[in-house]
Amino acid sequence: MELREGSRTLAYVAVMLALVDVAAAELLPGGVELPRFEKIATGTRVNTTLLDSDGLFWLGSQTGPTKHNGYTFEHFVAGPSSITSNYVNALYQDRDGLIWIGTVSGLSVYDRRTGRFTTYLHDPSDPHSISNDTITNFMLQAILEDRSGRIWIGTERGLNRFDRSSGGQFTRFHADPDDTSSLLDDWVSAIIEDSEGFLWIGTRGGLSRLDRTSKTFTHFQSDPTDPGTIGHNSLVGLLEDREKNLWITSVGGGLSILPPGSDRFVRVQYDPDDWRPDGISSNQLMNVFSDSYSAIWVVSLGGDLNRYDDKQRRFTVYRHRPGFRNSISKTPYIGGMIEDSDGAVWIAVAATGLDRYDRDTDTFTHFRHEPGNPQELARVLRTGRLRRRGRHLVAHIRQLDYQARSPDGRGHCRISGGELAAVARRRCS
Repeated sequence: MELREGSRTLAYVAVMLALVDVAAAELLPGGVELPRFEKIATGTRVNTTLLDSDGLFWLGSQTGPTKHNGYTFEHFVAGPSSITSNYVNALYQDRDGLIWIGTVSGLSVYDRRTGRFTTYLHDPSDPHSISNDTITNFMLQAILEDRSGRIWIGTERGLNRFDRSSGGQFTRFHADPDDTSSLLDDWVSAIIEDSEGFLWIGTRGGLSRLDRTSKTFTHFQSDPTDPGTIGHNSLVGLLEDREKNLWITSVGGGLSILPPGSDRFVRVQYDPDDWRPDGISSNQLMNVFSDSYSAIWVVSLGGDLNRYDDKQRRFTVYRHRPGFRNSISKTPYIGGMIEDSDGAVWIAVAATGLDRYDRDTDTFTHFRHEPGNPQELARVLRTGRLRRRGRHLVAHIRQLDYQARSPDGRGHCRISGGELAAVARRRCS
């Protein structure tokens, strides 16, 4: 994914700072008093995030989805007229503004205009119901709307296509060992649509490519004896870069890259017996992002950050170094990332805070909670703007006119300069 939907602009940073109880060191220009942010109870982990087209920030955690309007949090709890489960693992907004919420016990869709939820559950007696109720951990890319407006949902037991014109019916795609053109494996972890209109589906059994015209799948699996295959079948993240290369991350097999027009993969793996300083740091990989400089950022399960420079054809590995204040923070997991107008990259560091990476100095600055400081949030970014490139959005920070609402409710907030994130524009008054 590009530094957009998994990585937000101003609202993303604001909420992440509030969640980890972080305060930046500077106040807003003009001595404007900063707002107080409550620390919301989100469970042991925030699993996923979303900035919708109204600028509202959504958090998916183990205690239910939460919506943040810039000042207050609204928390949704599972119930008959609410979300189907509190354990949220995927959030997605479609072109109609509906919020699709994937949980461990069903799929819920939130209509922001009416404030109502619609729930879709598996019904063994209905072949047109969703194939399974479980969208589990690390399925961050399990929901996708394609260019035709169809919604695709990956679950633990199959791939589903939702057509609005069908009256709420799902078309299921399952793995069939007797049909080589069926889905490769029923555990679907990631779905993307490439620039040619093909759907790529990452599963626990390998990679499948769907030709929607013929409704058939082409499969790509790991073969230890063939270095031209993917490194491992347990896949997590998918990304198409600007050169139309497909990047695939896996837990155990490192990184695999498929050049355009080819069926042969290039493996990029960590070898402890033959590791080079310009190589990748681990084979236990999670998410993959790209930035406006064409750099690819690959996150490892242990908290390392790997940046691939396309011009130099090398990785730079960033890991925590005790005693070095400008190294990346120690963390078991790195969440979302954004890029500002200076090319700096902001990194949400799980259970720790926020790091800012400066390209010019190749160093990290850390933003942490300051005990006793009532100002829980300061200016961190100046404005958010996203620029369209083809069908993708690339995160940029352009120009922000921001005046914080004071604790007593006076003042106003104004954000200008374009879209904030993922086709979103945020204004508050």
